[in-house]
Amino acid sequence: YKLQDKVYYINDTLYEQQYQYIPAAVINSSDNKRDNYFTINKGLKSGIGEGMGVISKDGTVGFIVDASNHYSIVKTLLSEDINISVKLKKNNEHWLLKWNGENNRIAQINGVTRDIDIQEGDELVSSGLGGRFPVGYPVGTVSSIVQKPGEKFMDIQLKPSAKLDRSRHLLLVFTLKDGDMIRAVNEQR
Repeated sequence: YKLQDKVYYINDTLYEQQYQYIPAAVINSSDNKRDNYFTINKGLKSGIGEGMGVISKDGTVGFIVDASNHYSIVKTLLSEDINISVKLKKNNEHWLLKWNGENNRIAQINGVTRDIDIQEGDELVSSGLGGRFPVGYPVGTVSSIVQKPGEKFMDIQLKPSAKLDRSRHLLLVFTLKDGDMIRAVNEQR
């Protein structure tokens, strides 16, 4: 329900999380560099702070790395030094998603044991570990599985759910749990 002008409240009874959404817009973005960023038009005066998770209506985007009074910088999952805790939706297996800096349309999960039931097209979602993102929020789908002969592990190629090259309008999401404020961003178009 609507709390005040452009602030909305959602109570997720499945994962026992509560969210508040505040609109924001992308002012500037990059998606073709080694580290990719968004600049958004909300900052400290809107309650935005460093470390807040960022999600779009399509999927997980990244997190806030810096904020001034009126603007914030979002580091996207297409950055080499970012790790996002993910799980396989169908069986809850957990890993860290990490981009290798090569293809700006594919992220990676390395070191997956061969005994895991994972197929192309399987969905990966946020695990909720680390408290930056709501549990079960889309991160991406498996686009390919790389298995090297004789290796115990395989690597997963993942197509991100968020359209990082087209994100323009955002909603800031404050996740409230046990009195703590955890924040993220959700896109509106």
